[in-house]
Amino acid sequence: MGYRLEAWNDPGSSPHEVIIKDVPIAQLGAGQELSGFAPGSLTLSSDFPRLDEINDPSTNTETLLRLFRDQTHLCSFYATTRQRVFSDIGNTVVNGEDINSGLGHGVVYPFDYTPGKKTKQPDWVFGTENKSLSNEGFEDSVGSTGWEDGELDGWGQTPKAPDSLQVNEDAAQARTGNFALQIDADKFHTGGQRKFDCKPGGRYVYDIWLRSSTTGKRFTAGISVSSGYTAHHANDFNFDGYSLAELGNVPKDTGSSDATWQKIHIDVTVGPSQESFTVLVQYDDHFGGEGPVFYLDDFEISGPNLGLLPWHDSAHDDSGLATFEQDQLFTHEGTHSAHVITNGTGMGADGFEQHIEDTEAGVVNTWGVWIYQNSGSDKNFIAVFKRPDGPWINNQVTTVPTATWTFCAVTAKMTGKEVWPNLRVEQAGALEFWADDGIMGEGRQEATAGRIVKKLMEPILIRGALVWVNMNTFNDNTDSAGVDWDAKLKVRINRGRDMAQVMDLLASFGIEWYIHWTGTLYELRMYNRNGAGTDQTAADSPAVFTGRGLTKAQLQRASAGPNVILAEGDDGILNEEEDTSLSAAYGRRESYSGTTEILGTLGEVTSSILDESNKRKFGIKADFSDADIKIWEDLKLGDLVDTQLPPDISGESIRVVKINTVVAPGRQSPSHQVDFGRPVHIDPPDPTRPRTQESEDALRKSYPIGEGEAVLPFYPIVPGF
Repeated sequence: MGYRLEAWNDPGSSPHEVIIKDVPIAQLGAGQELSGFAPGSLTLSSDFPRLDEINDPSTNTETLLRLFRDQTHLCSFYATTRQRVFSDIGNTVVNGEDINSGLGHGVVYPFDYTPGKKTKQPDWVFGTENKSLSNEGFEDSVGSTGWEDGELDGWGQTPKAPDSLQVNEDAAQARTGNFALQIDADKFHTGGQRKFDCKPGGRYVYDIWLRSSTTGKRFTAGISVSSGYTAHHANDFNFDGYSLAELGNVPKDTGSSDATWQKIHIDVTVGPSQESFTVLVQYDDHFGGEGPVFYLDDFEISGPNLGLLPWHDSAHDDSGLATFEQDQLFTHEGTHSAHVITNGTGMGADGFEQHIEDTEAGVVNTWGVWIYQNSGSDKNFIAVFKRPDGPWINNQVTTVPTATWTFCAVTAKMTGKEVWPNLRVEQAGALEFWADDGIMGEGRQEATAGRIVKKLMEPILIRGALVWVNMNTFNDNTDSAGVDWDAKLKVRINRGRDMAQVMDLLASFGIEWYIHWTGTLYELRMYNRNGAGTDQTAADSPAVFTGRGLTKAQLQRASAGPNVILAEGDDGILNEEEDTSLSAAYGRRESYSGTTEILGTLGEVTSSILDESNKRKFGIKADFSDADIKIWEDLKLGDLVDTQLPPDISGESIRVVKINTVVAPGRQSPSHQVDFGRPVHIDPPDPTRPRTQESEDALRKSYPIGEGEAVLPFYPIVPGF
């Protein structure tokens, strides 16, 4: 069984090509092949002459390694680091992340990213929460079916009934349930009342049941009316601006309590200019003296707009809707919905809306509502943003199948504070339907995993990052297997995340994904849960091979960092800096920095971050505790040194600012003095003397720490290294 290696330049390079082919791999030892998304590692001979072509950060080289067993492709992973292994043979271990980690070179910029300007919408929101609509679920209470919640539900006392009204929790006094409204009538016109907003010219019907504790008493119920009203209930009479009726709707002045439950029925079309009314029930025996205790129960009222405000007919003259009422027959969630019947006055003319006055110009909002219709065939609806200062914005037509709750929505950038979220029927002719659970807030609509990834990748590709990733195997509607996406997702993608992190986030929703090499393309493949199959990732999953044991003395060289930095200040201002020579040569690699403290201008901070990133090309990882090996290779100004020192000496990351090569008295080979630019207490043991506490103390004294610098002696690398 033979293992061999191919090294390709970075996928972002142009052209993307093989630079080393058919390299035999040395010192494999016992190994384990891993499935899933794991890093790769392999061991090569240290005298392999082309190591720098595989990984040489000094020239920004970072290759994609392809590992084969005979003719079988085992894995592909980035050669991001390499470590020299000091043993009797001398090997180098090349490590790196799998091909999927390459997505980390593309960063999610703020949703409304504009160079040099403040961001209003920093994050990408899919599936907004309602923050603007009032009564979004059409659940506003329009009465009580019996005060069963123990509350008054908007009822109050008539002016002549101070302190006479309360909810009584006594099933013996209720007509149904356990509660009733109790009123102590100490004089005539003592009773209860409640006010409602109404549609001018609308017809309103209510029933209420009354039981008096005594017989032979007169009671009336009614509704306040204005000029032009019409009463439809039996034996109507008007008094003091109210259309009234007696107990049992008998003729005026003939009603009488009989100590049983008796109903009063009111049915009125209000006047053409009337916008509200009050319903009341009262003791009405002017000459009967002090009245009895009486009880009210099972109040029911219906009529246009009740429980729906501030929603209203979108036609200014309320001519678009024949019916617009709160209903319980079909609901998406909760207990009520809006029951709508259009007049069929014209294509797209009939619907409902409400007025919003708190939107912010330049901020993207989504408005949508769930629709149900049972006409027996598909019907078309459309969600619209009506604006006072520009054209209306609408989405494509939403087709609502019969007997299926369907979400109809629109997403648009606001142009000012005022907007009317509007829903309308996109067809001629009258139609009956139900609406429920509207939302309006900042962000986009819920979306499939495919749509989310494509929307996030669009600006990344435009900027020139991740151009090597092909996304043609999936789309907004289907996964890479051609199967419809299981569900739409509600998710917030924070700016600054890279696409590898985004894909991991989607994986938490059950989305399966990997990057597949077709021989000519790197395809990002995405699937529903269990859609990729059991072996879909096998060909491209990394294999980890463990070489001979690594000693504690290692030289580690890491690949170059990002060449594009997006920085965001505390005030939301954005700034981008790019090393154009590196991005042109090796592909755009993006990184995000949310600055919390700005020392200098945002531009200066961004430049400093990019400069530091470019300096971190490679460094030294040295352990002096158990070996006599002295390590120092290719050290450059700005390199980052990771120190691993004896347990009694604390280690830390330190940056080189100056290097001097000197020949100490009595030595034939040079050592290196390294200036770290600040006081650092680092004293490695002297390999020429036995390690004792006394010798360690003496060594520390012989190398005092100067102000602003630390001198660290290193000795020649052992022969044959």
